[in-house]
Amino acid sequence: MFNKIESINSTLSGKILSSIVTLAVIGAILLPFAFAYAASSSYSFTMQYYVVDGCDNNEFHYLDSGTVKISGSTSAPGSTQDVNYELQRDRFGPNKSFGSVNGGINQSFSNLTFPNSADINSSNYCIVIYRASTDPYTVTGSGTIFNS
Repeated sequence: MFNKIESINSTLSGKILSSIVTLAVIGAILLPFAFAYAASSSYSFTMQYYVVDGCDNNEFHYLDSGTVKISGSTSAPGSTQDVNYELQRDRFGPNKSFGSVNGGINQSFSNLTFPNSADINSSNYCIVIYRASTDPYTVTGSGTIFNS
């Protein structure tokens, strides 16, 4: 009778160990994808005047420290004013700026690099999107901000 119990315990221990090993292997395979996805975030906006402030609108993005790029497109038929994108990190006191890039108007753009690298891994990054002055044209746009 004890041999039967020992055999059952041995079988259960083997199944538990096999399950743990399987989960560890799956986790190790999926872990790099989790980090690759975390450092990329999409955005979209509609601008009726001259600024859309992602920080004020609670539109935050997770980014790792290091180089940050932005790709996207804008549309405002009739408008000739370029659209600028400024990367900021929300924090106590004034937000920290990492510079801005010019995405043009009525066009697509890709891999524009912000002048200053993100300083820490954080989910408090936002984009302030602006034009030099207001005009009667509504601007729409979308794209992706990401680490490279």
